Amino acid sequence: MANEFTLCTWNLRTLYRPAGLQLLCQQLANHRADITAVQELRWMGHGVIDKPDFAIYYSCNEKHHTFGTGFVVSKRLKHLVIDFQPINERMCKIRFKGKFQNYTIINVHAPTEDTDLEEKERWYSDVESVYSKSPKGDIKIIIGDMNAKVGRESIYRPTIGFHSLHETSNDNGTRLIDLATSLGMVIGSTRFPHKNIHKITWVSADNVTRNQIDHILIDGRHCSNLLDVRSRRGANIDSDHHLVVCKIRARISRYKYTKTVRTKKIETTRLTREQDVKYKYMDTVHRELMKVSERNSNSIGDPDSTWRNLKGVLSTAASEILGFEEKPKRNDWFDDECQKITNEKNDAYRLMQQKYTRGRGEEYKKRRRREKHLHKRKKRSYEEQQLREIASSYTQKETRNFYNQINGGRKEFKPRTTACRSKNGQLLND
Repeated sequence: MANEFTLCTWNLRTLYRPAGLQLLCQQLANHRADITAVQELRWMGHGVIDKPDFAIYYSCNEKHHTFGTGFVVSKRLKHLVIDFQPINERMCKIRFKGKFQNYTIINVHAPTEDTDLEEKERWYSDVESVYSKSPKGDIKIIIGDMNAKVGRESIYRPTIGFHSLHETSNDNGTRLIDLATSLGMVIGSTRFPHKNIHKITWVSADNVTRNQIDHILIDGRHCSNLLDVRSRRGANIDSDHHLVVCKIRARISRYKYTKTVRTKKIETTRLTREQDVKYKYMDTVHRELMKVSERNSNSIGDPDSTWRNLKGVLSTAASEILGFEEKPKRNDWFDDECQKITNEKNDAYRLMQQKYTRGRGEEYKKRRRREKHLHKRKKRSYEEQQLREIASSYTQKETRNFYNQINGGRKEFKPRTTACRSKNGQLLND
């Protein structure tokens, strides 16, 4: 709906695996997620990755593949992002434009229950600091994997509501309630009546222990904007956490996204590879330039019109004869066979969620192993094919292709972003 958006949180366990990001985007598209706070990406560094249907803002450890938080923003809202701040591997913040008020969303991944008290104190202090530095007029939301079991103690009712999965709060739960109270927020994930299966956000490996430890906090004065919170067990990314979906009433900015038209590249390599194409292009350009010269023989053209005529002739001939380069696809190895085995794994997962049995659990694990094995094998075959192409370019003395392929393999992945910052630090999108 126009006056709602879907905010989600999901601990992924890892996105550092073949086709991990592609599979995540498929799942989020299936559940129509507008903004998803994700934890445990296990990437390195921080940045923005722009995809056709999503933009991924991430904040991870600079040296190791541990932890990592981020936001996945859908095409519907990604042009409204005002700012993104990568704070550390356990916390990041995003801000996007609303019609009357902007929204600040803080994505957090809390320490576990058995972490030492000093580290817990430091983490909660960091959350308060990030919250306090957010614009005062914004609607502020804290969301993520809190590792906190919130109970139903009557003394905390104004903050927690009536519908938690657990009877009593653990230490992290008490700390979360204290944090919400001190910031004037409420815990939205325990305020809506649902079946217990729709409150569970984490399941142990043996499928025995089930907890509600992923939460959303929203400013108390705006708590009526929170329409519903529940988990979606059908979403599968091979994590022990469920996708938690929040429906929020919001006046989204009516600013419309205008897609940038990207310039297509002429396939100039055909001039060196195909002699007949080369001579055809030369003849066409010569013939068209002669026609232009005859039309303008009685007038002295200014430099601008001469350049426009020359550019028009060259561009038209190149597009008609040489054609355009095809945009190289990433993950060329992810084919229909990969998608099929992923779909089979997800079918086994949904069947296991309907009614868990040991047989269904083993069947799901078996299909998951097959999927990972196939993805790794396909990616390895693709990389070996690239090496063979490099060797072929070297043997055939195609120097330009050879060095382009070598440099492409040596360079580290650099995410393409369509956002930059203005003089005052505001994030600008195309």
